[in-house]
Amino acid sequence: MIEFYYLVKGAMIGFIVAAPIGPVSLMCIRRSLSKGRIQGFATGLGATIGDMFYAAIAAFGLSFVINFLQREDFWLRLLGGAFLISMGLYVLIKKREAPSLKNTEDVQHLGETFGSAFLLDISNPVIILAYLAIFSGFGLDSAEGHIVSAISLVVGVAIGAAIWWFCLVQFICLFRKGISEKGIVIISKIAAFVLAIFGGFVIYTSFHRVPFLEGTF
Repeated sequence: MIEFYYLVKGAMIGFIVAAPIGPVSLMCIRRSLSKGRIQGFATGLGATIGDMFYAAIAAFGLSFVINFLQREDFWLRLLGGAFLISMGLYVLIKKREAPSLKNTEDVQHLGETFGSAFLLDISNPVIILAYLAIFSGFGLDSAEGHIVSAISLVVGVAIGAAIWWFCLVQFICLFRKGISEKGIVIISKIAAFVLAIFGGFVIYTSFHRVPFLEGTF
């Protein structure tokens, strides 16, 4: 049986962790503008499952996984940064026509959309440290060792993260119809450029720690 206390706390934490604007948020915004709500939701769902994965590791106290992620932090950051740069450059270099706003929803390649967001999210091992710290700060570390409590917490995190992505996509799509097709392409290119910059920064943090920015990616 799901424990309501842990479910609500988990939802609050999931929303808080998902909310900061980062690479996945930019990806979600770009896809929502250029391809519609469904693509935006698929991106958010991929990130939600990624957050759920890390929250489960933190909630169940899987120390061997945590140790592995901390040990391989350098390579995960390097690969995540390279992924961001390649994605940004792909969008910048590829010559594409302005999307037709008559067909407002693109439902093709949803698996690819979901998968890329999921991989980008789990390439950031700092997230698990954020969950460990927040769980402890909220006094929820007691859930470790209690299966029902831990499951309730993880489900809550997924609900909170999903609510954030739903709200973000809905908000972005409110402005979509008021932007011209050419404007959407320009915004998409700008978002892709920022993604590539994020990627370069992530690779930089693989070699040089930036203490006051730890946890943002």
